[in-house]
Amino acid sequence: MDPVAHLGVILTCLLLSAFFSSSETALLRLREDEVERDVQAARGPSALAAQRLLRSTSRLLVTILLGNNVVNILAASVASALAVFYLGERVGITVSTIALTVIVLIFCEVMPKALAAHHPQRVSYLGALPLYLLHQALRHVHAVFDRFIDPLVESVT
Repeated sequence: MDPVAHLGVILTCLLLSAFFSSSETALLRLREDEVERDVQAARGPSALAAQRLLRSTSRLLVTILLGNNVVNILAASVASALAVFYLGERVGITVSTIALTVIVLIFCEVMPKALAAHHPQRVSYLGALPLYLLHQALRHVHAVFDRFIDPLVESVT
């Protein structure tokens, strides 16, 4: 077991988690008229990517939540394996759970979302292109959610 590689995986996952959390807040705080104005002013592909992502907020949320859940679960799994290896089963799982919960809550949820809430346009445009590429790669997943989740949501409302 290479602890440096494991820590690298955990750090990468935490950075991606912060990316997904900040992107969610920033994109959902954007005003349509601001995005439209930036697209018309040809401010670059990021504005266009943001506009396309916002065409379907339910699909956007699927992309963001799927990405965020995958990286958070991977980080937790690797952290648990590392902690169990070094601290044993009794203590390792508890320590990794508490440590990762605190780290994710502060550095991957609260801080990125607060930053994004204060600078939604800047944060949105920084993350729009990579998020749009992931969004496109998940088209088939969106189709499954459209087929099964949307009818459930509509039946509740």
